[in-house]
Amino acid sequence: MIALFYAVAIVGAYYFILRRPVFDFVSAGFFGCVVYFMPGFHGLLFNPYYPDDFPIEIVSNATYAVWIAAMLGSIVTGLLYNPAPLGPAARREMAQPFTTPIADFAIIGLLGASFIVAILSGGDALFSPDKNDVLSVQDRPVILFATLSQVTLALFLVQKRYLVAIPSIFAVAFLVFVGFRAELAIASLSILVWIAHRNGIRSFFKLRNLFLLTFVVVFLFAYKFLYISVKMGRWDMVAQIIQSSDFLSSIFLKSEPFITQSILNEVIARDFHIDFSNFVASFASIIPFSNVITSLSVDQIAFNFQEQLFPNLRYGVASNIYANFYAGLGYPGVVVYIFIQNVALVYISKYMIRRDGFAKLALALIGAFIAFYIHRNDIANSITLVNRSLYCCLALWLVSMAAKAISPAKRPQTSI
Repeated sequence: MIALFYAVAIVGAYYFILRRPVFDFVSAGFFGCVVYFMPGFHGLLFNPYYPDDFPIEIVSNATYAVWIAAMLGSIVTGLLYNPAPLGPAARREMAQPFTTPIADFAIIGLLGASFIVAILSGGDALFSPDKNDVLSVQDRPVILFATLSQVTLALFLVQKRYLVAIPSIFAVAFLVFVGFRAELAIASLSILVWIAHRNGIRSFFKLRNLFLLTFVVVFLFAYKFLYISVKMGRWDMVAQIIQSSDFLSSIFLKSEPFITQSILNEVIARDFHIDFSNFVASFASIIPFSNVITSLSVDQIAFNFQEQLFPNLRYGVASNIYANFYAGLGYPGVVVYIFIQNVALVYISKYMIRRDGFAKLALALIGAFIAFYIHRNDIANSITLVNRSLYCCLALWLVSMAAKAISPAKRPQTSI
């Protein structure tokens, strides 16, 4: 199975990079699979009970079958939905700014206010090197600040407003320092696809762009092993970790995909299932404020597997969207998810071209999440995270409209 996995991955990469004329979220969805299915190239998975060891668990043929099906689904989708490259007018439209200086000022002020509230709410726990302390204060103010940081970073950089983006860059950098890398990952991918969609994937073959892309990818993988030492101010430990002989192999072989895919491997091996009612209830997150309206508890909508599959583990192992669908519907559930994901990425790619401003931005952020970060989430959390980006873009659009309304109208020029 590993040979077939390699073959599908290589053929897909060749097609999406060199043959398909447009790089959109369908393309990004394939490479999201490649990144999160990295254990398939190694043949081994991480054992959560031995966090300091390299992968030792063998990938089952059934797990390989799910990964291969997912990549084939992306390739087939890319073949069926294969639009022509954007014309000059569409490229110019994507490069047009859609916020005013007054709106930018108001949005930055909102970001600054959310940062202050998050600091007051989180307190010293945000600066603790213990991730459990940080997670214990991940309440609404911290979540609001994180979402605003992610959205505003993408908002300003896709408009090439680099100076205005400085507060958002610092905000995302603070989140990374605290221990949250998701915001940087999703914002970066949305920007990358925005640029690649506009200029073509070959624009990243330039040395400068390739170096920047490589740096961001390596940093996202490496910082997981460095952030505790950084928060402790132990730069000597940072240097020691980087200089260790197994640093480069560790940042990939001990990375998140090797942990999250062990969930799928274990779920299939044990034929683990959840109640169908719980599976259906997980979609209740689509409804705004569903926890209040439906009175459903977190335990009723979340994919609760850790206590059954990995009991007495002292840390969380994120989740796995394929495992969630398998636990709810078996192998047909995996097929259903692959279909839903690819259809969603087609529509996001298609309608992103037809929309402008904040609607295009919202689609880009949601597309980045579905193409990439959804792999390490369950159904309920995925819907919640998509809603946060959507609501945040809606709120910033309202701020932008209000700013435009109070802006002084330009006087028409008259000739003498």
